[in-house]
Amino acid sequence: MTESNEAAEQSASSAEKLELYELGFHFVPTLSEAELAEQAAAVRKMLDAAGAIVKLSDGPKLQVLTYSFERRVAGKKESFNTSFFGSFVFEIAREAVESLNKSLKENQSVLRFLITELPKEALLPKERPLPASGYSHDPKKGAEKPAGDVKPISEAELDKTIEELVVE
Repeated sequence: MTESNEAAEQSASSAEKLELYELGFHFVPTLSEAELAEQAAAVRKMLDAAGAIVKLSDGPKLQVLTYSFERRVAGKKESFNTSFFGSFVFEIAREAVESLNKSLKENQSVLRFLITELPKEALLPKERPLPASGYSHDPKKGAEKPAGDVKPISEAELDKTIEELVVE
């Protein structure tokens, strides 16, 4: 077997061992913009250090929480009604998830996080059904046109129809 075939076989077998995951996380809302950027970069470095291949990311954005979240910090109870939420979708070896989990738990800026396994199909483009409105699209012509015959309507008929539809 040639060296290139062996390398291709090794990379194929290592790719088979990678699983697809999503990490959703909340940062404390007390972070400044500079600190927020630093913390997001720190989470990305944790992923890189664990050997993750990031496929998608959504930077942290401030959001109102559905319920208050309490956490003890330095012996004092703090309550949060907002947080910065962000997420990453990545591939990683199953064995490396535990070390990533531990690293995230140690980060004091992370209020809460969740790592979920995704099916491989999650990143595939989805087929969208055609609308049931009777319109068809011919890519060669470019514009959508109504299917079937459409009769022109006079301005008076249009006004009458609009008046019937408008409820005061």
